[in-house]
Amino acid sequence: MKLDIRIRNGLDQPNLQQTVTVRTATALTRLVPKLGYVSLSLSPVTRREGGETECRISARLSRGGTVQVKSSDAEPVAAAQQAVERLRRAVLRECDRRAKPANRASIRRPATWHHMGEGPRWRSSAPS
Repeated sequence: MKLDIRIRNGLDQPNLQQTVTVRTATALTRLVPKLGYVSLSLSPVTRREGGETECRISARLSRGGTVQVKSSDAEPVAAAQQAVERLRRAVLRECDRRAKPANRASIRRPATWHHMGEGPRWRSSAPS
């Protein structure tokens, strides 16, 4: 899994990059075989100090497809943690969805008619 973290202008906290990197990598450790590339972006929603911080994460799955989540909070680390937790749940949900076979055969099976001269009847499996 390749992890790309970008922190936009206005988020001047010491060790923010390192803290977000360590926490993100730790939280996604179990999902490494399912993830190919993860991009995390932290940016201020407003330019004023004390405003909200938005965290957007886009993950490319190893078997194809992408999952995108976002979260916002007053604290950048909290926004990142919320987004990482949402990403974890979304990736697991997407992988479970892809693993289950589509059970549509019984719903989409066409009706079978049997013609015996007196008109259409449903074909039954019971002996006549």
